[in-house]
Amino acid sequence: MQQERRWVYAACTIRLIPDQPGCEAVFDQALTNGLAAIVAAEWPGAEIDGKGRVHSAAQLLTIIAERIPQEGQTGVHVIPDPDPERTKEFARLIGGPGDDSDLMETRIDVATLRDGIAQTQAVRHARGAGRLEDRHVEALRVLDIHESLSSLSSEEADRVWNQAREDDRASILRAVAHLDLIGEDVAAQRATDVDNPNAYHPKHNPDGHDLEECPVCGLDTFCVQGIDDYGYGFGPGQCLVCTYTRSRDTADEMALDFHIARLSAKD
Repeated sequence: MQQERRWVYAACTIRLIPDQPGCEAVFDQALTNGLAAIVAAEWPGAEIDGKGRVHSAAQLLTIIAERIPQEGQTGVHVIPDPDPERTKEFARLIGGPGDDSDLMETRIDVATLRDGIAQTQAVRHARGAGRLEDRHVEALRVLDIHESLSSLSSEEADRVWNQAREDDRASILRAVAHLDLIGEDVAAQRATDVDNPNAYHPKHNPDGHDLEECPVCGLDTFCVQGIDDYGYGFGPGQCLVCTYTRSRDTADEMALDFHIARLSAKD
C-alpha cells in the first residue's frame, strides 16, 4: 500500500500545473496519498479511521498538526531527520558542509496545504471559485523529502524517458513519410550533395563529427551535434536527407541501454 501511495503522489505531483483543467482533483489525489504515506510511516495505523478508511487530506493534516508542534507561528510543522548524523556524514562525503543545513527535515506547511484544500474543494464540489496556486504545489512537492516518499526525481526521470521515446517514434514516422514522398532515387541523389555543417576541424571546430549512417534511411547523412553523456558515441543530431531527428534524451537512453548490455555481457 505504501508503494502505491508513493507512486500516486509522485505521478500526480510531477504532472500538476496550476490553472490546468482538472488540476484541483490531481492536487487532492497527490496530497492525500502523500500525507497518508507520511502518517502511516510515522504513526502506523493513524492514517485509518474507525471504519478502516483512509482519512481525508484535511484530517491527515490535523493529525500531523496535533502530533508535531509548529515552527513558531509559521504554520509549518517539521518532522526531524530520522538519522541526522548519517545525513551530515553523507553531506561531507559529497562536498557539503555537513552541518544542520543538510538535515533531511520534512517541512509540512500545514497552513498553506489547508488553504490549497479549501481552494480546490470549492471548485471540485461546485461551491464557488477557487484557484490552485504555485505556493500550494510547492508545499506539496516539499513533502517528497520524507523517506516514505522520496519519489519525485525517479518519476521525473521516467517521464523524460517516456517522452523521449514518444518523440523519437514520431520523428521516425515523419522521416519515413518524407522518404515515401521524395522516393529512394531522390534521397540517394541528395545524399551525394550534402555538406556536413558540423564537420570536424582541429582548429575551427574541434568538437565536430563526421556524418554517420542514418538509422532511418540508411544513408551516411546523419549530422551529429554532440555526444551522449556516457561517451559511447550515440550523438543527438538530424539526418540531412530524411530529416529524422534524434534528441539528446534519446541519445542518452541508447547509450545507457548499450552500457547495461555491456555489463550484462561481462556477467
